[in-house]
Amino acid sequence: ANAPLTSEAFEAHILLADLEDRVGHIGETTRLLKELLAIERLPRAHRANVAKRLGDLARRAQDYVEAIRWYDEASALWPMVRDETRYLSASCAEEAGDVEVALHGYQALTHAPWRVRGQFAAAKLLERQGRRAELYALYTGLASEPIPEAKLAGERLAALHGEQSR
Repeated sequence: ANAPLTSEAFEAHILLADLEDRVGHIGETTRLLKELLAIERLPRAHRANVAKRLGDLARRAQDYVEAIRWYDEASALWPMVRDETRYLSASCAEEAGDVEVALHGYQALTHAPWRVRGQFAAAKLLERQGRRAELYALYTGLASEPIPEAKLAGERLAALHGEQSR
């Protein structure tokens, strides 16, 4: 477990875990990934990749607390994935029914493309909750930004105005 791991060996281990996952052997996939984490000399970026994959497995099993724990670990190991893992954590909170935690998580994202994805995910939640004032404010802000998604936000805002006038 303490031997150095080449990039090729790491990729082979990941491919084997992916194969086990594809055939539905979630327990074996988890075991293989945790085995990788036991390698002390595994680079931080690889550790973060493995932790995120473990989070994805837990999420698919609807173990949202465990998924968020793994996403937090991935984020701590490799800050480059922080917004992605925070987005995934917010979506776990949403799937678990914790709307306020999900909204806060989505709206706390700061880097592209996750910030915009988070804003649209928050909008979807606000719409489901009937929180129109917050929804209008969010879409108005997005529509005024110099981003490709501004047109979509403007269209959604116009549709909401149309629904309200009926």
